[in-house]
Amino acid sequence: MGITIRGDGMRTVNSIRRYKALGRNAQILRSFSLVELVMVIVIMGIIAAIAVPRFAESIARQRLEMAAQRIVGDLDHAQQHARVSSTTVKVTFTKSEHMYELRGVPSPDHHGKDYTVLLAEPPYEVELVSVDFDGKNEVAIDGYGVAEAGGSVTIAAGGQKALVTWNGGERLIDLQLKAVTIESAPILKD
Repeated sequence: MGITIRGDGMRTVNSIRRYKALGRNAQILRSFSLVELVMVIVIMGIIAAIAVPRFAESIARQRLEMAAQRIVGDLDHAQQHARVSSTTVKVTFTKSEHMYELRGVPSPDHHGKDYTVLLAEPPYEVELVSVDFDGKNEVAIDGYGVAEAGGSVTIAAGGQKALVTWNGGERLIDLQLKAVTIESAPILKD
C-alpha cells in the first residue's frame, strides 16, 4: 500500500485509486435513478388525483352552506324589516340571473337601491335552480312579519344541491349531497 514506482517512471498511488473508485460508487449510491424519480412522480399523481376532487367538493359544499345561510338570514331580515317598518316586503328570486332582491329593504351597499344578492358571484358562486313559494318566485311578508306563503329555494354548485325550506318563520336548511342527505338542526326563530 504505498507508492509504487514503475520502471517507466510513472508514479501511482494505490490509495488515490481506491479513493476515486469509492468516490464514483458513493456518487452512484447518493443519487436517484430515473426509475425512482418516475415512481415518485406517479405516486404524487395518484395522491393528487384523489385529493383534488375531494377538495373541489369541499369548496362547493362550503359555498352552498354559505349561500343557504345567507338566504335564510335575508328572509329573516326581510321579516324583521317588515315588522319594524309596518310595510309589506317582497323577496323576489330571479332564476335566470341567479339572484334575489328584498324589495322595500334598503341596500346596505348602494344608497337608494333595494337590497340585492347575486348568488352567481363571489363569494357564493352558486346557481339558483328552483324557487317555489306556492307556485311563485317571490314571497310577500306583511307589516306584521307574516309571510303569505312558505316555500323552498334550491341552489347548486359543483354537482351538489342545497334545499332551503322556509315556512314563514320556521326555517330548515337541508343540504343534499348526491345520494347522501345531511340535515342541520332547525334554526329557531326569535
